[in-house]
Amino acid sequence: METTTDTQQLSALIERQWNILSALRVLALQQVDCLGAEDGEMLLSMIARKQPLIEELLLIQRQLGPYRGQDPEQRTWQDDSARACCQAMQASCENLHQEIVRLESMALGELEMNRNAVAAQLQDCRDATLATSAYTADTVLSESSLDLTNS
Repeated sequence: METTTDTQQLSALIERQWNILSALRVLALQQVDCLGAEDGEMLLSMIARKQPLIEELLLIQRQLGPYRGQDPEQRTWQDDSARACCQAMQASCENLHQEIVRLESMALGELEMNRNAVAAQLQDCRDATLATSAYTADTVLSESSLDLTNS
């Protein structure tokens, strides 16, 4: 049987998880906005700001590991409201996680579209360069011919 202190620690971990997921959600929304505005510098800043949050979230997930194997009905809570609050917070964490995954997927789709557009522009530039080179080479060849006849 676990003590009330264990459930208080569980609640604290879930609250920290919720705080981090909330911050990641805000950054994911800003990331989508940056992609729409094609602001690469701001996008890199978003990614840099997300990294420590993701690392902390992974740490919390490891700390929550021992609780996953426990029977929730066997936990000793300070009172029923503390248990209900923790359950609601965990459900909110799951919703935040799903929303972040959706936003990240949307951002990835936007990045892929931007990448494909840039690739098409680069291909157009290459084609134009090749065409220019072909015309230039043709002109150079016609202007540099030598007259080797006996005149």
